[in-house]
Amino acid sequence: MRKNLVVLGAVVLAFAAVAVLRSRDRRADDGAPHPRDGLPRLIERGSDKCASCKAMEPVLDELRRDHAAALDVVFIDVWKSPERAEPFGVRVIPTQVFVAPGGAELGRHEGFFSAAQIRARFDEFGYALGVPTPARSER
Repeated sequence: MRKNLVVLGAVVLAFAAVAVLRSRDRRADDGAPHPRDGLPRLIERGSDKCASCKAMEPVLDELRRDHAAALDVVFIDVWKSPERAEPFGVRVIPTQVFVAPGGAELGRHEGFFSAAQIRARFDEFGYALGVPTPARSER
């Protein structure tokens, strides 16, 4: 009887480990290690050939510059790396994915999204990005 309980416990632990590993595989990130894992992340899934995606480039640059200490901004070209977009069900580009510091997806937006709208969305999720740095006003 005791041997059966030990085997059952081992099986339960194995299933739990598999579940944890699978959930980590579904993290809403770009699959690469990030030294800034303590920050919320905006992941733009788009293409350098798409007009709406090109319109997002200055927005992403502004967020990178103005919130470098509070936000990690990542761009993934879905046409150059389709295997990096497929697991996340991207249907339309550009798609912005809002990610918590631990890797959990908070929400998404499809299409063009201004920097102010992105800041407001992070505020809604409880991640205030703070006031943009002075570099923004020097333009």
